[in-house]
Amino acid sequence: MKNKHSKRLSPQTWERVRTDYEVKRMSFNELQQRYEVHRSNISRKAQKQGWNRAQVQHALDERLQAKESLEAAIHRLRLLTAYMVSKPKFATEKRRALEEESRFREGALNLLETASLQGLHAGDDLLDYSLSLENELKPCDYITLMAKALDTHSKALLRYSQAAFGMNGLPC
Repeated sequence: MKNKHSKRLSPQTWERVRTDYEVKRMSFNELQQRYEVHRSNISRKAQKQGWNRAQVQHALDERLQAKESLEAAIHRLRLLTAYMVSKPKFATEKRRALEEESRFREGALNLLETASLQGLHAGDDLLDYSLSLENELKPCDYITLMAKALDTHSKALLRYSQAAFGMNGLPC
């Protein structure tokens, strides 16, 4: 009567056994049942040929990492290609937007400067008017009117200097 685990395997089958052991991480008992070869024969063959799960796992991990790096590089290349194809369009749109913003700022500064100058002239007129009423008003009313005129004049001067020299006002 023949032993259940005494089957002789071909070299191709031994390669499948090795793959199952190293890659699929099957135990000697599982391999014995699957290939009908005694576990001691599998153990001897593994030791003789230097089967190594850790080495195979390391190689698989490196291959997976290389594949992921390659996929990431391909993704970046696709993004770069898409950007390079569309770059002229974006550059033109950005240039137009910057030119439009510059024109808008210039127009707003001109309006602000004009309004500030008008306020400054109105403040000057109010000061002149206040001076002309010096003899006609009571001293208390005259001082109140002069204070308002000077306040209006100084605010208009500040707005004008900010429009002309930036938000810090007059340069020092």
